Amino acid sequence: MATPHKWADVIHAIADGKEVQWKTSSGTWQDAEFEPYTPITEPDLEWRIKPEPKPDVVRYYVAGRFSGYGYHHPDANLTLTFDAETGALKSAEVIHGKD
Repeated sequence: MATPHKWADVIHAIADGKEVQWKTSSGTWQDAEFEPYTPITEPDLEWRIKPEPKPDVVRYYVAGRFSGYGYHHPDANLTLTFDAETGALKSAEVIHGKD
């Protein structure tokens, strides 16, 4: 039985219309664009099926305030959205507040 091509799974993914990437000399992954030509048989290139992006991480927090008399009941609800890949804060939103 013949040994499958090194990138058989990537070639099948291309045929199925999925996105693939190749690793650059700096070690980052680059989306492959096959126009005019990107040789998948190039022996020095590493290939992969492009992974599905991870969904953002959304956290809900209750904010309170302090005064000279001690802690007051929570007065706002916050939604914080973080990038799942980097952990960086993408957005913060006050979703409810009390006067």
